[in-house]
Order: sequence, then C-alpha cells, then structure tokens
Amino acid sequence: MPPCPYDEDSNTEPNSALSKFFVLCLAVAFFLGVISVISHSADYFTGYATAPFVLDKGVIALQPAWRIALFTHVISGIFCIGICALQLSKRIRTRAPRLHRRLGKWFAGVLLFAVLPSGFYLAIFATGGVIGRVGFFLNGFLALCFTISGLLSYRKRHFADHGAWMIRAFAMIAAAISFRYLHAGFDMIGIVGSLGYITSLWGAILLNYIAAELVIWRIKRTTIQAEAKAL
Repeated sequence: MPPCPYDEDSNTEPNSALSKFFVLCLAVAFFLGVISVISHSADYFTGYATAPFVLDKGVIALQPAWRIALFTHVISGIFCIGICALQLSKRIRTRAPRLHRRLGKWFAGVLLFAVLPSGFYLAIFATGGVIGRVGFFLNGFLALCFTISGLLSYRKRHFADHGAWMIRAFAMIAAAISFRYLHAGFDMIGIVGSLGYITSLWGAILLNYIAAELVIWRIKRTTIQAEAKAL
C-alpha cells in the first residue's frame, strides 16, 4: 500500500514543537475522556438499578429491549473508541499495515452492526425531547455515512480520501468524549437539565466535526507545500 499523507511519520507531517505539544494535549484529553466514559459505564454493570442515567430514564430502563440496547451500545462503543486510538497510531499504520486493515474491518463491523443499531434505538428515548433525539440520530447518521465513504474510498485505493473520511468518522465516535467535557463544563456554570444536555450534545457534534475538518485541511495544505518544494 502506498504511503498515505495521513501517516504521522510522513514527510508531509508538521514537525514543529507547537504541533507536537498540541497533539500531546489532544492525546491526554482523549485518554482522560476514555477513562471517564469507562468509569461512568461501569455503573451499569456494578449497580444498574442505581446508576444515575438509568434512574433518569424511569420505567423505560425496565424494558428488556432498552437494557439490551444500552449494554450493547456501551460495550461496542468503548470497543470502537479504543480502535479509533489504535488506528491513529503511527506505529500501527506504518509498521503493521495488516493489523491496521484488520482493525479497520473490526471497527466498521462493530460500528455498523452494534453501535449504530443500538444507538438509534436508544435515541428514540433520548433526553431533551425532539432536539435531543435528532442530535443523536444525526451523530449516528454522520458516523455511518463517513465510515461507508471511507470504506468505498479504500476499495477504490483512494487512500488520502480514505484517511479523510475515517478522521471524520472517528470524530463522530469521539463526540461521546467531547460531550462529557462539555456537559461537565456547563454543569459547573449552572447550565443543567435538558438545556445543558442538549447544548453539550450538539456542541460535541459541531466541535468534533470542525476539528476533523481543520485536521484534514492542515494535512492537505502541508502535503501541497511539500509537493511544491519537491518540484
């Protein structure tokens, strides 16, 4: 497989100290966010009946279908978040391309057949009424479209496009992490309840999408500059 401009060790990757520091900060924030997601999700397995999210859902949480969807979504979602981190690893992409492809297949399979179906079902009962439900459906729909576009680009051997689409897909998956940061922040300043929940949800989707586009733009610009210098 030819070198992809999205490989971190590519000659087109910015090497400034500022860029490295920024990436390090994102990595730390991502790691802490994953720990937060896992920590909160553990409540569903250790004390389902007393978990705050479950209590907030009331009688809906007593339905077997909703409970199965919740457990499916939590387990498969954490799995996909972990794969996102691995797929962005320089070492795996460059030194273990077969593993990178295998992880990509696992990511797509789990996302399409576990994360999204369970997520769409849970979205029907989402907090925040219609606005909340639309937000969750939009997040899932974008993740679906971006992932399928990434797979199609890979099949056509358009590796740069594949990388861009998967960055967008990963951003939508990572919205679960951004949501927790925003929700905690809004809670600290007194924006609570449905308003805080909806604002955090839509804010996470918007911020993650913008962040993904900025990363893609930066990589494309750096690639063009490197190609111009090579002429």
